[in-house]
Amino acid sequence: MSKSRWITTREFAAIAGIGARSAQAALLRASEGKPWRGRELIVRRVKSRGKLGWAYEVLASCLDDPDAQEAAPQTSADFQAPAASPTRREAGERMMARYDLIRPVLHCPGGSSERAMAVEIAAYKAGQAERTIYDWIAAHERDGIGGLMRKGRSDRGKGRVLIGRACDTAMRALPDDLARELLTEKLRTFVRSAWASNTEQGWKWIARRANYEFAELMRAEGIEIDRAARKVPRNFVMAERTFRAVAIYDQDAKQWHDKHMPRIQRTRKGRAPMEVVIADVHPMDVLLPRADGSTFTAKLIAFEDWATGRIFLHPVFLAKGQGVRQEHVAQALVAMAQDKRWGVPQRLYIDNGGEFLCTDLIQDAMAFQTKVRLLNDDPELRKEFHKQRKTLVRAQPYNASAKSIEPAFAALEYPVFSMLPGWIGGNRMAKKTHNVGKLPKPYPGGEAAFLQDLSNCVKAYNSHAKAGHLKGRSPVEVFNEAVEAGWKPRLIDPDEMLAAFATDATREVRQGCFTWQGHTYTAREIQQLPAGTTLNLRVSIFRDVAEIAVRNADGSLLCIAQPDHQFDIFDDHGAEESGRRRAEGRKGIAALRAKTVPLDKRAELARMAEAEGEGMLPE
Repeated sequence: MSKSRWITTREFAAIAGIGARSAQAALLRASEGKPWRGRELIVRRVKSRGKLGWAYEVLASCLDDPDAQEAAPQTSADFQAPAASPTRREAGERMMARYDLIRPVLHCPGGSSERAMAVEIAAYKAGQAERTIYDWIAAHERDGIGGLMRKGRSDRGKGRVLIGRACDTAMRALPDDLARELLTEKLRTFVRSAWASNTEQGWKWIARRANYEFAELMRAEGIEIDRAARKVPRNFVMAERTFRAVAIYDQDAKQWHDKHMPRIQRTRKGRAPMEVVIADVHPMDVLLPRADGSTFTAKLIAFEDWATGRIFLHPVFLAKGQGVRQEHVAQALVAMAQDKRWGVPQRLYIDNGGEFLCTDLIQDAMAFQTKVRLLNDDPELRKEFHKQRKTLVRAQPYNASAKSIEPAFAALEYPVFSMLPGWIGGNRMAKKTHNVGKLPKPYPGGEAAFLQDLSNCVKAYNSHAKAGHLKGRSPVEVFNEAVEAGWKPRLIDPDEMLAAFATDATREVRQGCFTWQGHTYTAREIQQLPAGTTLNLRVSIFRDVAEIAVRNADGSLLCIAQPDHQFDIFDDHGAEESGRRRAEGRKGIAALRAKTVPLDKRAELARMAEAEGEGMLPE
């Protein structure tokens, strides 16, 4: 019998003294270029009548056993042990032989018919599958000629643990290695799925669930095991812990965005002060007293200058049950715009909260030309942002880590704000107290003292040296360098800023007045307009501003409406005002009358009657 004889999987199993499944698994690994018992096997795949439609065969000459080549299959007792692993010199010779074999293939263009034919010829010469030749080519392209040398296993000579000592001992009852490997993979898939289904369970709970799953898998193989045998070890469970990222993605969006979502690095190099300003709202952890004896914490509307790292804080003192509104943010923007060290930002990076809706209104005052656009980590969108010079940028939801002002809050709260009396810490469920079991003491000073202390906190933060993009300098030092280089703030008139924070609305005239949010407003110009006339209003978002601008259709100012005054029944001023308004109404009618001409209605009637006639007379 020739050395080129191909041995079937069943014959190979009988020669090697292993089960049919183990033999099939060995030939499968050999077809992928992996050694079997320290040696390479030349394997091919042929058509078969089995369920899969194909089977593996191994070249008899690979076994280095004359009996295996010429005689019928023998038992495992007659099978000689495979030769020892090749020496380093033999491995080098094998590497050069592989290189000589694939060298003609490397000169053929990738994906061409010439390369496919060259691979087929090389596979025929080597007695290997074409897939093996392609693997050698990929190894050479990736690691050079050294990639063709087989690397020895790091665990050679050591016993292989599948799951753990107890579980592996129990799996000895399975028929062969392939069955044990298949069951191990099923258990590993279960552990991965357990990690991927729950963010709250640790490895002990996952291992406990895996213990019962292992017992079920063994029962499905017809084997019952006791409690001691179903003990999945910690290292087997922890090896699959990376699959917990699936559960975090599905169940905890904030943690995914803060810690797991891949991000890009942004640079501040080349930015000028106030070119980009980041805005956000932060609850300050300093307890303040109210006049009625209750306590509260101030809300801070904060702005960070992206280039210098400076912080601008505007505190808001809210009544019980109130939240930060648009006018509070508008007031903070006006305060920053009036500060000669800050001014008006060129671009504003803001949160998605409703309190920041007013920032859309400042576009006219800041000479904004474009609409609001969401900014995410998409390079194309970022390119479009710079192309269109977007001036208002909204942060994505659950994207706190994308705003550098978030770390600034932490740096302010603990090292700086913690120096103030009344500081309660970030955990509202475990407030810092002077005595156990007692409520924390609020800030002892008044509002003026608190504002001064807050200003000192900001100065302390801005003058503190920082690492990172500041490279050991403080925000104030970086800002001073920009000022010395010629930077100046973009200041704007306060009245223009106040006028910018207003919304457009329409109302109809009713008896010389109009209503807005339950209040009546009027002006002499409005009193001259007939009922039903549509008014174009420009309403300030500041709730303490009592005036409402009324504009003409072309946008020019018509008048400033004031809240209407109610008079007592015996107040003589009421009669005077009533007479004045009637006079204004007559002025309005006179103005309208001036744009008309007298009409002879009787002549019109006669003209229509003569033109239309009385109809035909019947005969």
